[in-house]
Amino acid sequence: MDKKDFRIGACFFLGGRKYQCTDIGTRTVNAICVSEVIIQKNGQCLRLAENDAREKGWLAGPPYSTDEVCLDECDIEACTPATDSRVAMPAMSRT
Repeated sequence: MDKKDFRIGACFFLGGRKYQCTDIGTRTVNAICVSEVIIQKNGQCLRLAENDAREKGWLAGPPYSTDEVCLDECDIEACTPATDSRVAMPAMSRT
């Protein structure tokens, strides 16, 4: 992919994992992993599938409840678009 192909809220694949674009910078793209969502809550580590995480509001943001990763030019080139790309979702309360 090229940086111009990214849209905030749209999904893509990198290294066998599905990500959602959260920000587009001058030379980088930020994203959260949605194929396996890991949340730290009350001292516990929760692992959620994408559908469960979306249903519970954990993928709503900003701010996001899971770590964002910063992709550089080399990472961006290795990305492929997801066919079920999502549109940015409105912020929801987290339960």
